[in-house]
Amino acid sequence: MFSLYHPSAWGIIGVVQQPKLMRKLIFLLLLAVQLVPCLGAQEKQRIAVIPFNPVNIAKDEAEIIYKDFETALAQTDAYVMIDREEIIRLLGDGEVGLFSCTTEACALDIAKNLAADQVIRGRLSRQTSKYVLKVQLIDVSNGNILFLEEISEQFLSRMRGAVELLAYKFAGMAITQYGSVQIARQFTELFVGTVPSRADIYINGIKRGISPDLITGVPVGRITLSARYGNYYGEQTLTVTGDTGQVRIECREAYGALQIRCEQDLDVYLDDRWLGKVSAGPFRNLPIGIHKLELRGQGLYWQEEVVLQSDRQTLREARPTPYGRIEYGIPEGAVTEITGELFRQVVREYGVLQAPVGTYSAIVTGKNYETSEPFSITVSQDAEVSFAPELSFTEDYEYQLFQDQIAEAERSIQFGYRPTSRDVQELQELKKTITKSKHDFPNLLTRVDALIDKTETIFGGDAPSGVQEEESVAEKQQRLNSLLAQMQGLELDLESLSWKRRRRAIGGWTSFGFSMTSVGVAGVFYFLANDAYKNYLNLVYAGAPSAEKQEAYSITQKWRTATIAALGTSGAFLITSSIFWISRPSIRTVNDKLESLKQEIDALQKELQ
Repeated sequence: MFSLYHPSAWGIIGVVQQPKLMRKLIFLLLLAVQLVPCLGAQEKQRIAVIPFNPVNIAKDEAEIIYKDFETALAQTDAYVMIDREEIIRLLGDGEVGLFSCTTEACALDIAKNLAADQVIRGRLSRQTSKYVLKVQLIDVSNGNILFLEEISEQFLSRMRGAVELLAYKFAGMAITQYGSVQIARQFTELFVGTVPSRADIYINGIKRGISPDLITGVPVGRITLSARYGNYYGEQTLTVTGDTGQVRIECREAYGALQIRCEQDLDVYLDDRWLGKVSAGPFRNLPIGIHKLELRGQGLYWQEEVVLQSDRQTLREARPTPYGRIEYGIPEGAVTEITGELFRQVVREYGVLQAPVGTYSAIVTGKNYETSEPFSITVSQDAEVSFAPELSFTEDYEYQLFQDQIAEAERSIQFGYRPTSRDVQELQELKKTITKSKHDFPNLLTRVDALIDKTETIFGGDAPSGVQEEESVAEKQQRLNSLLAQMQGLELDLESLSWKRRRRAIGGWTSFGFSMTSVGVAGVFYFLANDAYKNYLNLVYAGAPSAEKQEAYSITQKWRTATIAALGTSGAFLITSSIFWISRPSIRTVNDKLESLKQEIDALQKELQ
C-alpha cells in the first residue's frame, strides 16, 4: 500500500517544483489515499527467497534444497513470489555467485531493491552425521523476525522431502493431526473478530489479515489462531471445520521474561539493545515474539534466536566461545568467501567480521581479477587481524585500463590541449606502471613513449603566445552581425519554449482536476462500501442465513472494487499531471544566453561608435 511517509511520496512533490497551491492539492490527494484502509481481502505479501548459506556442504546440495523450498512455497500460492532470476541478478556473477548473500543485512538490502515486503533467508549445514536447515522469515520494513523454523535429517534425500512441509509451515498451511504436523489439504473461510479491533491476525504464526476480517484459505484441522495489537496479544488453539464460521479473540497486555544460565557474567543484548549483565536476570517485561539474543564480552561471544511467550519465562543455556575480529579490505569488484569449522561468510569492500577463534581459508574472486591461491587467516581471542589481499588484474582488463588512459591523452593533444609539466609527469608514471605489470604490453609502451616525446616538445619548445593583433573595425562589424543573428535565433527559441510551457501547464492542471474528481468519487464509493460492510457484520453477528450473508458480502466487494478503481484512476491522472509539469521545458538557460549576448552586443556597438 502506498504510504505518505515513504520517501517516494515526497520525491514526487519535490521534483515537480510547482506552485504552492499545486503542492497543497497533491498533499490532500495523498492524504485521502492514505486514509482509505485496505479494502477487501488481505493483500498477498511480496516475498523474496534468498539462496541458503551452505556451511560445510557442497554448493550443489544447497542449491537443490533452495530450489525445492522455493518451488514448494510457490505452490502454496500464499505469497507473490519474486522471480529467482531477479534475485540472482542482484547477487552478481563469480565463483561465489548464487551463495554470496550470507548476512541478514545483505538479505534486507536485496529485498528492498526488489520492493519485497518480506524476505526468507536460511543456513544449510552439515553437522556430524546430519543435515540441519534453519530458515527465517523477516519483515523488510523493520528487520523483525516473523517466523523461524529448524529441521534436520540424516540424508539429503530425506531433507528434500521435509522441505515441502517446511514451505507449507511458512505459508501457515499446516495442521496438527494425531500428534504430528501435516500439510493441510482442505481449506475454508473464517471470520475473525478481536478485542480491541484492528489487531493483526496470525494463523500458525503467519500474518493473514487485520481484524475484523473474513480470512480465506484457512486450513481445515487443528491450528493456532492468534492476534496482536501492539503489546496486546491473544491466542486460541482450535479445530477448524467447514462450519466453524467465526472466531472472536480477546487480547490483553502481554509480556515475556528471560532467564539466562551462563558461567561468565557477560553483557546481554536483545535485538542489539543492552539489557544488562547475565547476573542481572531474569529480565522481565520484554516484548513477546522472536528476538536475536547475544552475549558479549571478555573475548567471548554467543548468539541465538529466542522466542518469548506471553506470561512465561524462557530459559536459555549459553556456552559462549572465544571470539576475535577480522578487519578486511577487499579490492573493488571482488568478493571474499571466508570458511572455517561450521562457519561461512562472504564479505565485500571494508568492514569488521566477528569470528570464532581458529584458522580460516579465504578465497577472493572477481571477474576483473586473476584467480589467486586461498589465503589463510588466523583469529586469536579478543584480538583483531587485518586482511587486505593484493590481487592482479586479468590481462584483458589491465590492457583496457591502460588503453583508456593513453587514448584520453592522445585525444587531448589532438584537440589542441596545451600540456603542463604535471601531464608529462603523469605520463611518465603511467609508463612505469605498464613496465612493472606482470603482463607484457609492448605496443602500449610505444604509444606512451611517443606521447611523452610530444608533450615534452610542446611544453618545452613553444613560448607562451604573444599579444594578439588588434581586431580591425571590419572584423568587429562582422562579429556584431553574427551576434545579432544569434540573438534573433534565441528569441525565436524562447517564444517556442514559452508556448510549450503554457500548453503543458494547461495539460497539468486539467489532469489534476480529473484526479481530484476521481478522489471525490472514490470517497463516495468508500462510504457506500463501509455501510455495506457494517450491514454484513450485523448479519454475521445476528446469525443470518448464509445466502443473506453472501449477498451482503458480495455488495460490499462491489463497492470496494469501485473504490479501488476510482483511486487507481485518480492516481493515473495524478501521474499524468506530474509528467506534464515535470516535462515543461526550462527557459532559464535560453534567457541567460540571451542576456549574455545582449551585453556583448551593447559592448561591441559602443566600440564601433
